[in-house]
Amino acid sequence: MPGLKCRAGDCAYNMKQFCSARAIRVGRNPSAAYCDTYTQNSPAATAARHRLLDELNTEFGADIGSPKITCTASECTYNKAFRCHAGRVEIDDAQNSVLASCLTYRPK
Repeated sequence: MPGLKCRAGDCAYNMKQFCSARAIRVGRNPSAAYCDTYTQNSPAATAARHRLLDELNTEFGADIGSPKITCTASECTYNKAFRCHAGRVEIDDAQNSVLASCLTYRPK
């Protein structure tokens, strides 16, 4: 499972640049690959994230930052049978709070 670094600071799943989602999907539009799981933060999501961080800080070996990654960008070098096989994935900060780009995307 690849490591994931998320720069989308306003995403509800972003916890200190780690992704708290169990699985994410990377999609593709004509201009870029993007994290389709990105969800803009809300006060309720922030509160839930802080509770989860508190729980993880008391638990040894919490697995955060490595969700399963499915990918529909079929022309990406790292896409094999709709799974991401990159050693590390970086998601950029969301543009206009709509799309968070996958910086790891590389065309074949």
